[in-house]
Amino acid sequence: MHLSETSHIKGVRMMHPIGRISATSHWFASLDAPAEARERQLALERLMREAQDYEADALIEVEFAKDQIASCDLASRILHRITARAVVVRIAA
Repeated sequence: MHLSETSHIKGVRMMHPIGRISATSHWFASLDAPAEARERQLALERLMREAQDYEADALIEVEFAKDQIASCDLASRILHRITARAVVVRIAA
């Protein structure tokens, strides 16, 4: 599957957009870079699985956002999650 943060894929001329999809990671409490990178990768993997359900060839305009909420337990930690969004496309033959 091709991935692109822009609306173009190098070497591909014709694409047919299917729609915009999103997928999220787990909620996590850690603020360290390795934990955030793992959750970002998880959100991307979930996004790619969702795209496969649509028989897509590529994801374009891939972007990530971080959400946060306060947990409801006594420790009252800030929880984060990563949301990945993209446009699902089929590449024309």
